[in-house]
Amino acid sequence: MTMLTETLFTITVDSCADLPEDYLRENDIAVAQLTYFADGIEYGTDENPTEPAEVFFEQLRGGRMTKTSQINPDSAYEFLKKHFVNGRPLIHFTLSSGLSGTYNSFCIAADMLKDEVPSAEIYIIDSYGGSLGQGLCADIACELRKEGKPASEVAEILREKAPKMRYLFTVDDLQHLYRGGRITKMSAVFGGVLGIKPMLHAEDGRLVVSGKIRGRKAALDRLVATMIEQMDRENTKKFAVSHCDSLADAEYVAEQVTAATGITECIFNYISPVLSSHCGPGTVALFFLGK
Repeated sequence: MTMLTETLFTITVDSCADLPEDYLRENDIAVAQLTYFADGIEYGTDENPTEPAEVFFEQLRGGRMTKTSQINPDSAYEFLKKHFVNGRPLIHFTLSSGLSGTYNSFCIAADMLKDEVPSAEIYIIDSYGGSLGQGLCADIACELRKEGKPASEVAEILREKAPKMRYLFTVDDLQHLYRGGRITKMSAVFGGVLGIKPMLHAEDGRLVVSGKIRGRKAALDRLVATMIEQMDRENTKKFAVSHCDSLADAEYVAEQVTAATGITECIFNYISPVLSSHCGPGTVALFFLGK
């Protein structure tokens, strides 16, 4: 662990932040694993680690059904206690409170730890989204930490910026959204026949269907066009793209964003199994700081 994090503060996330392994190592970020269930097995535990992306998506495309659950307060407490080292302040970024009870579990856990150590500085930040939008919130905290800002100031800044993070995505298979209650069965059936690709975004931490585009390439292009309309041009130095086993399409989106905006810094990764269970293979997501 670097001297920087030893003298300032610790940053942690849950596994829905989707940050690449090398990024996590370079920035000393610990991850609280959220779990999913498949074929009677709970994955994301010490006994049954999260499956490699290639294995998970092969099974998902083959029709395997998965279920997810939020982390409970006791597990969240154990995670915070483990990473609250030598009284160093800690900032933890969670999946949106509008999508999961994970945020609430970590707030309860932080209060439990503060009861034991009243002087503890522990800040739980609601990302108002997930995947690499949540990851970008942690990335901003990493940059501010490098500048030497204290945890209390960074937490205040992120609570202001997190609601401005934009989460845009399109899915390829409407059946996963139907099973999750996001669209009707009739929409899923006719959308599949007509080649309709729904566009979604996060609003107040919840998923909202914002449009329906005919054709995959048109849907991907709409992601980029929407970013250009909504981005905070002055303060957006980096963007992120994640995907559910749709590498070529995700790379296309990243290339188009760079061509249109000149922004070359991009965090790129798979979407985690917990989130992929709800949006399905073929999902491509784009994240950036909005106006």
